[in-house]
Amino acid sequence: MGHERHRRGAARTILLVEDSEDLRALMVVLLQEEGYEVDAAATASEALERLHGRPYNLVLTDYALPGRSGAWLLREADDRRLLQGCALIITAHPNPIDTDGFEVIRKPLEFDSFLARIRTLLDTCGCRNEASRS
Repeated sequence: MGHERHRRGAARTILLVEDSEDLRALMVVLLQEEGYEVDAAATASEALERLHGRPYNLVLTDYALPGRSGAWLLREADDRRLLQGCALIITAHPNPIDTDGFEVIRKPLEFDSFLARIRTLLDTCGCRNEASRS
């Protein structure tokens, strides 16, 4: 039942950006069962609003979002100095553009591998913009 090391201290925070309501709900449950604190957004605009409100350890975004791509979201958040932690793009798109500098994983997701990747990423990436914020 999840990884207790995430439950002992302050929960790691994840902003999940996914326009598919069913997939978003499933992913929120899976991540919460791992002990993460998860906020969710359906669009890039909604995600930027949430990023203005608080920092996240990870922004996990679908590539194909309504109106804007997940890559656009991450670049815009980075330009506004809102992207403090890790970032990960999930896509089924065969050739996503403008993703340089961001890790991309492919759909369909195998959830055990996906959750292991999230744990590893959060354990190793640190705060990528910490130096630029001080």
